[in-house]
Amino acid sequence: MQEVAKEKGLTLSQLEIFMLPPSAILATARNPEGPSEEAVLALLDRPFKEYVDWMLAEQFPGSCGATSGWLDDVTSRATDAKAGTLTEVSSGAFLSKVLSEMISNYGRWYCRCTLKVHSFFIECIERKACIYQSYFGHYSLSASVEDLVERNRLELIPLLEAAVHDDMQGMFAKLGVNEDWDALPEDEAQRKERKYRASWSIARNKPFSVIEKDVYEGRRALFKKQAPLHDKPTVEYRINTSPAPVDDIRRNIAASIATTQPAWKEMLGSKKTVRELLSGA
Repeated sequence: MQEVAKEKGLTLSQLEIFMLPPSAILATARNPEGPSEEAVLALLDRPFKEYVDWMLAEQFPGSCGATSGWLDDVTSRATDAKAGTLTEVSSGAFLSKVLSEMISNYGRWYCRCTLKVHSFFIECIERKACIYQSYFGHYSLSASVEDLVERNRLELIPLLEAAVHDDMQGMFAKLGVNEDWDALPEDEAQRKERKYRASWSIARNKPFSVIEKDVYEGRRALFKKQAPLHDKPTVEYRINTSPAPVDDIRRNIAASIATTQPAWKEMLGSKKTVRELLSGA
Protein backbone atom coordinates (compact mmCIF):
# COMPACT_ATOMS: atom_id res chain seq x y z
CA MET A 1 0.00 0.00 0.00
CA GLN A 2 2.75 2.44 0.90
CA GLU A 3 4.67 1.71 -2.29
CA VAL A 4 1.62 2.11 -4.53
CA ALA A 5 0.55 5.30 -2.77
CA LYS A 6 4.01 6.79 -3.34
CA GLU A 7 3.99 5.77 -7.01
CA LYS A 8 0.56 7.38 -7.50
CA GLY A 9 1.48 10.57 -5.64
CA LEU A 10 -1.14 9.82 -2.96
CA THR A 11 -1.10 9.72 0.80
CA LEU A 12 -2.14 6.48 2.46
CA SER A 13 -5.38 8.17 3.53
CA GLN A 14 -6.12 9.13 -0.09
CA LEU A 15 -5.38 5.62 -1.28
CA GLU A 16 -7.66 4.21 1.40
CA ILE A 17 -10.58 6.41 0.38
CA PHE A 18 -10.04 6.18 -3.39
CA MET A 19 -10.00 2.38 -3.27
CA LEU A 20 -13.77 2.62 -2.69
CA PRO A 21 -16.39 4.02 -5.06
CA PRO A 22 -17.41 7.55 -4.03
CA SER A 23 -20.92 6.27 -3.32
CA ALA A 24 -19.49 4.23 -0.42
CA ILE A 25 -17.90 7.33 1.10
CA LEU A 26 -21.08 9.33 0.53
CA ALA A 27 -23.06 6.64 2.38
CA THR A 28 -20.99 7.25 5.53
CA ALA A 29 -22.75 10.63 5.87
CA ARG A 30 -26.23 9.11 5.87
CA ASN A 31 -26.52 8.19 9.56
CA PRO A 32 -23.62 9.80 11.42
CA GLU A 33 -23.08 8.86 15.04
CA GLY A 34 -20.42 8.92 17.71
CA PRO A 35 -17.57 11.43 17.83
CA SER A 36 -17.91 12.35 14.15
CA GLU A 37 -21.65 13.16 14.20
CA GLU A 38 -21.40 16.90 14.80
CA ALA A 39 -18.77 17.43 12.11
CA VAL A 40 -20.68 15.34 9.54
CA LEU A 41 -23.92 17.23 10.15
CA ALA A 42 -22.10 20.53 9.66
CA LEU A 43 -20.85 19.33 6.25
CA LEU A 44 -24.17 18.09 4.84
CA ASP A 45 -24.81 21.39 3.06
CA ARG A 46 -21.29 21.68 1.69
CA PRO A 47 -19.94 20.25 -1.61
CA PHE A 48 -18.95 16.59 -1.55
CA LYS A 49 -15.28 17.53 -2.05
CA GLU A 50 -15.27 19.34 1.30
CA TYR A 51 -16.66 16.25 3.00
CA VAL A 52 -13.91 14.13 1.43
CA ASP A 53 -11.24 16.69 2.41
CA TRP A 54 -12.50 16.53 6.00
CA MET A 55 -12.34 12.73 5.98
CA LEU A 56 -8.79 12.84 4.65
CA ALA A 57 -7.70 15.41 7.24
CA GLU A 58 -9.24 13.45 10.09
CA GLN A 59 -8.30 10.02 8.69
CA PHE A 60 -11.93 8.94 8.97
CA PRO A 61 -12.26 6.05 6.52
CA GLY A 62 -15.06 3.92 5.17
CA SER A 63 -16.50 0.93 6.99
CA CYS A 64 -14.44 -1.86 8.49
CA GLY A 65 -16.32 -4.37 6.31
CA ALA A 66 -15.36 -2.50 3.14
CA THR A 67 -11.75 -2.34 4.33
CA SER A 68 -11.45 -6.06 5.04
CA GLY A 69 -13.28 -6.92 1.82
CA TRP A 70 -10.91 -4.77 -0.22
CA LEU A 71 -7.85 -6.32 1.44
CA ASP A 72 -9.25 -9.78 0.69
CA ASP A 73 -9.75 -8.82 -2.96
CA VAL A 74 -6.30 -7.33 -3.59
CA THR A 75 -4.45 -10.20 -1.89
CA SER A 76 -6.32 -12.88 -3.86
CA ARG A 77 -5.32 -14.42 -7.16
CA ALA A 78 -7.41 -13.45 -10.19
CA THR A 79 -8.44 -17.09 -10.60
CA ASP A 80 -9.56 -17.48 -6.98
CA ALA A 81 -13.32 -18.00 -7.20
CA LYS A 82 -13.62 -17.97 -3.40
CA ALA A 83 -12.48 -14.36 -3.03
CA GLY A 84 -15.03 -12.43 -1.02
CA THR A 85 -16.92 -15.55 0.06
CA LEU A 86 -17.22 -15.90 3.83
CA THR A 87 -18.00 -19.00 5.86
CA GLU A 88 -20.18 -18.61 8.96
CA VAL A 89 -19.12 -20.68 11.97
CA SER A 90 -19.13 -20.64 15.75
CA SER A 91 -16.39 -18.61 17.40
CA GLY A 92 -14.85 -21.81 18.76
CA ALA A 93 -14.62 -23.34 15.28
CA PHE A 94 -13.09 -20.14 13.94
CA LEU A 95 -10.45 -19.99 16.69
CA SER A 96 -9.65 -23.68 16.22
CA LYS A 97 -9.17 -23.17 12.47
CA VAL A 98 -6.97 -20.11 12.87
CA LEU A 99 -4.88 -21.80 15.56
CA SER A 100 -4.42 -24.86 13.37
CA GLU A 101 -3.17 -22.71 10.49
CA MET A 102 -0.89 -20.71 12.77
CA ILE A 103 0.72 -23.88 14.07
CA SER A 104 1.00 -25.79 10.81
CA ASN A 105 1.33 -23.17 8.06
CA TYR A 106 4.48 -21.04 8.12
CA GLY A 107 3.92 -19.67 4.65
CA ARG A 108 2.21 -16.38 3.81
CA TRP A 109 -1.56 -16.41 4.29
CA TYR A 110 -4.42 -14.07 5.08
CA CYS A 111 -7.72 -14.24 6.92
CA ARG A 112 -10.70 -11.91 6.64
CA CYS A 113 -12.81 -12.01 9.80
CA THR A 114 -16.22 -10.43 10.36
CA LEU A 115 -17.84 -10.36 13.79
CA LYS A 116 -21.29 -9.00 14.60
CA VAL A 117 -19.95 -5.49 15.09
CA HIS A 118 -16.49 -5.38 13.52
CA SER A 119 -14.41 -6.74 10.66
CA PHE A 120 -10.63 -6.99 10.36
CA PHE A 121 -7.91 -8.65 8.28
CA ILE A 122 -5.10 -10.90 9.54
CA GLU A 123 -1.76 -11.30 7.77
CA CYS A 124 0.58 -14.16 8.68
CA ILE A 125 4.09 -14.37 7.23
CA GLU A 126 6.44 -17.05 8.58
CA ARG A 127 6.21 -16.76 12.39
CA LYS A 128 4.79 -13.23 12.44
CA ALA A 129 1.20 -11.96 12.37
CA CYS A 130 -0.47 -8.57 12.27
CA ILE A 131 -3.92 -7.01 12.03
CA TYR A 132 -5.19 -4.47 9.47
CA GLN A 133 -8.45 -2.71 10.29
CA SER A 134 -10.47 0.48 10.36
CA TYR A 135 -13.44 1.99 12.21
CA PHE A 136 -15.38 4.83 10.61
CA GLY A 137 -15.02 7.96 12.68
CA HIS A 138 -12.36 6.47 14.93
CA TYR A 139 -9.41 4.64 13.36
CA SER A 140 -8.28 4.40 9.76
CA LEU A 141 -6.66 1.64 7.73
CA SER A 142 -3.88 4.07 6.84
CA ALA A 143 -3.18 4.61 10.56
CA SER A 144 -3.24 0.83 11.01
CA VAL A 145 -0.61 0.44 8.27
CA GLU A 146 1.57 3.26 9.60
CA ASP A 147 1.43 1.99 13.19
CA LEU A 148 1.51 -1.71 12.37
CA VAL A 149 2.25 -4.00 15.31
CA GLU A 150 3.87 -7.27 14.28
CA ARG A 151 3.58 -10.12 16.78
CA ASN A 152 4.64 -13.71 17.13
CA ARG A 153 1.60 -15.36 15.55
CA LEU A 154 0.68 -17.46 18.58
CA GLU A 155 0.61 -14.34 20.72
CA LEU A 156 -2.29 -13.20 18.55
CA ILE A 157 -4.60 -16.02 19.66
CA PRO A 158 -5.64 -14.58 23.06
CA LEU A 159 -6.33 -11.27 21.33
CA LEU A 160 -8.62 -13.01 18.84
CA GLU A 161 -10.32 -14.76 21.73
CA ALA A 162 -11.04 -11.38 23.30
CA ALA A 163 -12.46 -10.18 19.98
CA VAL A 164 -14.82 -13.08 19.35
CA HIS A 165 -16.08 -12.97 22.93
CA ASP A 166 -17.65 -9.62 22.06
CA ASP A 167 -15.38 -7.85 24.50
CA MET A 168 -15.19 -4.80 22.25
CA GLN A 169 -13.37 -2.58 24.73
CA GLY A 170 -10.64 -5.15 25.11
CA MET A 171 -10.49 -5.71 21.36
CA PHE A 172 -10.04 -2.00 20.67
CA ALA A 173 -7.17 -1.96 23.11
CA LYS A 174 -5.46 -5.10 21.95
CA LEU A 175 -5.91 -4.77 18.19
CA GLY A 176 -4.69 -1.22 17.94
CA VAL A 177 -7.04 1.41 19.41
CA ASN A 178 -5.87 2.27 22.88
CA GLU A 179 -8.02 5.17 24.08
CA ASP A 180 -10.66 3.10 25.88
CA TRP A 181 -8.12 0.77 27.44
CA ASP A 182 -6.07 3.67 28.77
CA ALA A 183 -9.19 5.14 30.37
CA LEU A 184 -9.84 2.01 32.46
CA PRO A 185 -9.06 2.03 36.17
CA GLU A 186 -5.82 0.16 36.80
CA ASP A 187 -7.45 -2.75 38.64
CA GLU A 188 -9.97 -3.23 35.82
CA ALA A 189 -7.24 -3.15 33.17
CA GLN A 190 -5.25 -5.75 35.13
CA ARG A 191 -8.34 -7.93 35.52
CA LYS A 192 -8.93 -7.91 31.77
CA GLU A 193 -5.27 -8.62 31.09
CA ARG A 194 -5.37 -11.64 33.42
CA LYS A 195 -8.50 -12.85 31.66
CA TYR A 196 -6.80 -12.76 28.26
CA ARG A 197 -3.67 -14.49 29.45
CA ALA A 198 -5.04 -17.13 31.82
CA SER A 199 -5.70 -19.75 29.16
CA TRP A 200 -2.39 -18.94 27.48
CA SER A 201 -0.29 -19.97 30.49
CA ILE A 202 0.55 -23.35 28.95
CA ALA A 203 2.67 -21.56 26.36
CA ARG A 204 4.52 -19.26 28.70
CA ASN A 205 8.29 -19.65 29.08
CA LYS A 206 8.52 -22.49 26.58
CA PRO A 207 10.45 -22.44 23.29
CA PHE A 208 8.30 -22.24 20.19
CA SER A 209 9.22 -25.75 19.04
CA VAL A 210 8.04 -27.26 22.33
CA ILE A 211 4.75 -25.47 22.83
CA GLU A 212 3.05 -26.18 19.50
CA LYS A 213 1.49 -29.52 20.40
CA ASP A 214 0.75 -28.43 23.96
CA VAL A 215 -0.95 -25.30 22.73
CA TYR A 216 -3.01 -27.15 20.14
CA GLU A 217 -4.18 -29.84 22.56
CA GLY A 218 -4.75 -27.32 25.34
CA ARG A 219 -6.81 -25.10 23.10
CA ARG A 220 -8.95 -28.00 21.91
CA ALA A 221 -9.73 -28.87 25.53
CA LEU A 222 -10.47 -25.24 26.32
CA PHE A 223 -12.86 -24.89 23.39
CA LYS A 224 -14.69 -28.05 24.44
CA LYS A 225 -14.99 -26.80 28.01
CA GLN A 226 -16.33 -23.45 26.80
CA ALA A 227 -18.66 -24.97 24.19
CA PRO A 228 -21.78 -23.27 25.59
CA LEU A 229 -20.14 -19.92 24.83
CA HIS A 230 -19.20 -20.94 21.31
CA ASP A 231 -22.19 -22.90 20.04
CA LYS A 232 -23.74 -20.18 17.88
CA PRO A 233 -22.54 -19.02 14.45
CA THR A 234 -21.04 -15.67 15.38
CA VAL A 235 -18.04 -15.36 13.06
CA GLU A 236 -17.78 -15.11 9.29
CA TYR A 237 -14.34 -15.64 7.85
CA ARG A 238 -12.23 -16.62 4.87
CA ILE A 239 -8.69 -17.97 5.12
CA ASN A 240 -6.64 -17.55 1.96
CA THR A 241 -3.66 -19.92 2.12
CA SER A 242 -2.69 -19.39 -1.52
CA PRO A 243 -2.62 -15.60 -1.93
CA ALA A 244 -1.44 -13.65 -4.93
CA PRO A 245 2.31 -13.05 -5.28
CA VAL A 246 3.50 -9.77 -3.77
CA ASP A 247 4.03 -8.11 -7.17
CA ASP A 248 0.48 -9.05 -8.16
CA ILE A 249 -0.86 -7.56 -4.92
CA ARG A 250 0.83 -4.26 -5.80
CA ARG A 251 -0.75 -4.38 -9.25
CA ASN A 252 -4.15 -5.26 -7.76
CA ILE A 253 -4.00 -2.25 -5.44
CA ALA A 254 -3.10 0.06 -8.34
CA ALA A 255 -5.85 -1.46 -10.50
CA SER A 256 -8.49 -0.93 -7.81
CA ILE A 257 -7.59 2.77 -7.67
CA ALA A 258 -7.73 3.05 -11.46
CA THR A 259 -11.17 1.42 -11.54
CA THR A 260 -12.75 4.01 -9.24
CA GLN A 261 -10.86 7.02 -10.65
CA PRO A 262 -13.46 8.17 -13.27
CA ALA A 263 -16.30 8.17 -10.71
CA TRP A 264 -14.15 10.04 -8.22
CA LYS A 265 -13.22 12.68 -10.80
CA GLU A 266 -16.90 13.29 -11.55
CA MET A 267 -18.02 13.42 -7.90
CA LEU A 268 -15.18 15.66 -6.73
CA GLY A 269 -16.01 18.09 -9.53
CA SER A 270 -19.69 18.21 -8.64
CA LYS A 271 -21.13 21.38 -7.08
CA LYS A 272 -23.93 19.44 -5.38
CA THR A 273 -23.97 19.31 -1.62
CA VAL A 274 -23.66 16.12 0.38
CA ARG A 275 -27.33 16.40 1.31
CA GLU A 276 -28.38 16.75 -2.34
CA LEU A 277 -26.31 13.76 -3.38
CA LEU A 278 -27.74 11.65 -0.55
CA SER A 279 -31.29 12.51 -1.68
CA GLY A 280 -30.49 11.66 -5.30
CA ALA A 281 -31.05 15.24 -6.46
